Amino acid sequence: MLTAGVVVLTIALVLLMLNLTSSAKKVKEELGHLYGTDDPQFVRAIGTMLGPALLGGNRVESLYNGDMIFPAMLSAIRGAQRSVTFETYIYWSGEVGREFADALAGRARAGAKVHVLIDAVGAASIDREAFEGMKEAGVEIELFRPVRWYTLGKLNHRTHRKLLVIDGRIGFTGGVGIADLWQGNAEDPEHWRDSHFRLEGPAVGQMQAAFVDHWITARSVVLHGDDYFPHLEPAGELQAQTFRSGSDDGVESVRLMNLLSLTAATRSIRIANAYFVPDDLTVETLVAARERGVTVEVLVPGRHSDSKLVRNAALGKALAQTLADKPVALMRGHGSVAVGPSVQAATFRAYYTEVNARLQAQAIGLGGPVNYLTPEESAKADATNMQVLGRVWDLWKRKVSAK
Repeated sequence: MLTAGVVVLTIALVLLMLNLTSSAKKVKEELGHLYGTDDPQFVRAIGTMLGPALLGGNRVESLYNGDMIFPAMLSAIRGAQRSVTFETYIYWSGEVGREFADALAGRARAGAKVHVLIDAVGAASIDREAFEGMKEAGVEIELFRPVRWYTLGKLNHRTHRKLLVIDGRIGFTGGVGIADLWQGNAEDPEHWRDSHFRLEGPAVGQMQAAFVDHWITARSVVLHGDDYFPHLEPAGELQAQTFRSGSDDGVESVRLMNLLSLTAATRSIRIANAYFVPDDLTVETLVAARERGVTVEVLVPGRHSDSKLVRNAALGKALAQTLADKPVALMRGHGSVAVGPSVQAATFRAYYTEVNARLQAQAIGLGGPVNYLTPEESAKADATNMQVLGRVWDLWKRKVSAK
């Protein structure tokens, strides 16, 4: 006769498997290097095969760390005239959370339509007083996929979309959460490093569509009309796209866009990723890039990390040995920026973990929330990435020479 303990353990294992697996088919064979990122075919592949088209006429501003990110987002919210749509995973109590609650409530009182969507798990530490204050001011707030006994099999199907769209015309996305840990300028372990992006132009409509997608899931209401999808004139000269991925649709898109980008690299691949746990095919693709002469440098978290489990996996002996056997630099540090070979710049956040790439709901482009193709912006992201790399490069060289 089965004991109660065995039954409970069996149920727990079943739920764990349901949360960590997907029925979707995945790419298993290495992609062939047929073209580079400066080839028009690369743009066609990214814009046609993976999702929404690359749209011209966009302007992207890169923002780094809380000192730049939060003031820009709060200023945009306070300037909203018609609508604010805001989706995030982490919204914790604290100074930053209160500032955002006050700004959102203020625009609702002023007559703007304000919609806030927070992941039910990520909002576990939210200030309830601020939460209720936003509601009383007229902010429509929903929790994404609240935990219920009948949803335990999908407990890991969270939203990690970080979207803020103002009047349907200005968009923000990237890696930052609404919490005090992101304040400052990454000057010490208590202040986290991250990247965010401010977007203007036609691709903002794609970003808004990603929010509406989850708003329908949470509230069964469609947001449409000129308040949310106005006509967007060109704001710059960049091609950009935003597409969505999650457990219900496009689960393989994140992984495929990474593989296509890495496979198309011709000069350099520099990755600074806080959650770098690639599958075997991604490792093979990185090694293949190095073997055809591409410089490959990977920066993963050092001892200061919010997830020791992921950090240890990223520095696991098997992965480290595989990369060490080839001339691929695997270094410790912290960051979430990846730069491709001179014509693409994007953020990478949590996309190099098998579970996240296949089950979490993301709003992403080529390797990040927004894909934008331009040598100038790539150079900016490359410079920022190298600032982080520079802090550990000398230490890395000393360690290698000592072996």
